[in-house]
Amino acid sequence: MKTAATLTIACAILCCQPVKAQNYIGPMQTGESKTHFDLSNPSNYSHGTVNVGIALSEGLVLAADSRVTLMTQATFPGYMVVSDNNSKVFAIGNFGVSTYGLAFLQNRTIASWVADYDAKQSHKEDDVNSFASRFSSYIGKLYDDDPTTKEKPILGFLIGGYNSHGDGKLLVLEFPTIREPKEVKNTKTTQGAQWTGDTETIMRLVKGTDPKMGLWPIWNTLTDNQKTEVGKDFDGLEYAIPWNTLMLQDGVDFALSMVRVTVTFQRFSYGTVANAGSIPTVGGAVDILVVRPSGTEWVKRKVLIAE
Repeated sequence: MKTAATLTIACAILCCQPVKAQNYIGPMQTGESKTHFDLSNPSNYSHGTVNVGIALSEGLVLAADSRVTLMTQATFPGYMVVSDNNSKVFAIGNFGVSTYGLAFLQNRTIASWVADYDAKQSHKEDDVNSFASRFSSYIGKLYDDDPTTKEKPILGFLIGGYNSHGDGKLLVLEFPTIREPKEVKNTKTTQGAQWTGDTETIMRLVKGTDPKMGLWPIWNTLTDNQKTEVGKDFDGLEYAIPWNTLMLQDGVDFALSMVRVTVTFQRFSYGTVANAGSIPTVGGAVDILVVRPSGTEWVKRKVLIAE
């Protein structure tokens, strides 16, 4: 007969034995994603954006949204919002650059190409005109070598910076047509705003007109003199904004409000009654960069987060 002590020892030995769980042995399961959208197909391309550049006596402002919209004929409704996290405003040395139109070159984001350019160049003592010319050559080669650009989609840039005489300038590059930097505003004699990309909302709000008005059949019934007179009447609809009296903070506020109002209208609108079917190409966070004679300064910039 086993004593209580014997049972206790036996129990202790059994309790110390390793327990072997029964595992189901099956094929190893691994996973990966191979999805890749063919951006070399002319019917598939990504674009979007509204860009606002402002030149005031105190400095320059560049602002843009963060949306990328993919257009395709392969699926209904023919587009999708790929991302609201794209970077479209960049500080390169003492200069600011913002981009609109085509979102990818050679299957890479414009932001990644700009980062490569920034890492390989020195711009601290540069003049905005020479900087813009070199930047145009760099992007122009990438644009020309990309098979998607055979259909000539627009890829544009606003460049802000100062020249050797202390003049702040806003310059435009727009491939494939405007490869030589073109001055559109400056801080001394032509203060004001320049907007590019999907600008219909801003045009209607500030100018009081819509670019599509020029496509009305009635225009073909007018003489050249009549068209000139009507054009003057349209010019009178523009809101009077005293750009030469505004402070830099006012420029930041204006740029931010123009991007945000575009986002809002695209959220609620499906285009116009006569031309329904527009898509929401503007959205996400707004990035804002200020350029002064002393250099660049981020006023508003999205950052990587993990929530």
